[in-house]
Amino acid sequence: MPATVVFGRASLADDGSDLPTHLRRRAERVQSQTERNSLLQSHMHLALLLEGAGQVNYSLSRRAGYFAVAVCPDDKIGVDVEQVILTDDIDTVAACYFPAQLYQAYLKLPKIDRPRHFAAGWSALEAVAKLRAIPLEAAGENLISTVLYQCWIADDMVLSVALDHDLELSMTSLAGGDYIFTRI
Repeated sequence: MPATVVFGRASLADDGSDLPTHLRRRAERVQSQTERNSLLQSHMHLALLLEGAGQVNYSLSRRAGYFAVAVCPDDKIGVDVEQVILTDDIDTVAACYFPAQLYQAYLKLPKIDRPRHFAAGWSALEAVAKLRAIPLEAAGENLISTVLYQCWIADDMVLSVALDHDLELSMTSLAGGDYIFTRI
């Protein structure tokens, strides 16, 4: 059975009234309406994917009004969605978290290209950390032994999926457009 990823952009269409009370209360504490909707909708889609599925593994991610939900019936899975951001400290953060080989390649990039590559690297690390249930600091040493897929959503969002081995991967986009995962 394939791993399934549902990706979407938060909308105001649903208030999450079908979700358990603890999730609605958690959402009420989120100040941004966009992030609140993203939290509610990611959990609603997870509930739909899990309905009648029995024992499955899943992972959730939310960023800048987008959400990703990944479900895999037989294996662990990690998912992350990240936005390209322009900030002065990405080189410092990359030095702290990226494995040496990735960091050296990153430093060779022109400064103008670094935010996009940082987002891709950070997203991969987050997905691996979720897959392995390890701290982000340890994710870099696990990159080589992990199957990673990525796709770009527009020019400023990247979606990463981490798996233990090659599996069929299907994606449903609720945000419009067709996206193709590339194994990295």
